[in-house]
Amino acid sequence: MIYQSNFLKRLSQSCDLYIIGGYNRNIQYNIPVKDIDCVIGQIHDVILFNSLIIDCIRNRFNGYRYCGEKYKIDFWEFEKTFNLPSGIQIQHPSEILNYVFFNMDAILYDCQLNCFLKHPEYIKFEETQTIDILYYPNNFLEKQRQKLLRYSQYFSVSQKTLNYLKIGGDYGAPGGIRTPDHSVMSGLP
Repeated sequence: MIYQSNFLKRLSQSCDLYIIGGYNRNIQYNIPVKDIDCVIGQIHDVILFNSLIIDCIRNRFNGYRYCGEKYKIDFWEFEKTFNLPSGIQIQHPSEILNYVFFNMDAILYDCQLNCFLKHPEYIKFEETQTIDILYYPNNFLEKQRQKLLRYSQYFSVSQKTLNYLKIGGDYGAPGGIRTPDHSVMSGLP
């Protein structure tokens, strides 16, 4: 169930609002949530939008952070601030699903339509509960390694993903990382 946030409700009244990635997955699998990340499409009510961002601070990538509720809410104006690899042009926030690093993040909640949008690789993730790489170019590989280690306690990890991120040696979740065949790896040779 989507968190009933007064701030998100008012924000969605001012613009096209999409909740992206981790929050959507975590509520589906009953994993603790630490924040809510959103992308804003077209702004329909500039006055309302501007009155809402007054209560926010700037976050990374020139977005906004609201801290006045249970969860921190980070949001970015799609056309101005969303961080995509160079040369990638997308026309609608839902196309972000094609460019997330892990398949487990390729889910979006459309606040106007009140529905989830899932990339086909997210649907595969739901079926297998196996973390895999969806889109390779990424400037934050260390961050992705740490994320993988955090989520490997809930899901298995494809061998391709372990190899690409060079998980092994000093890396490894408590008890090891599960692969799809349910073997446990404490690291790669």
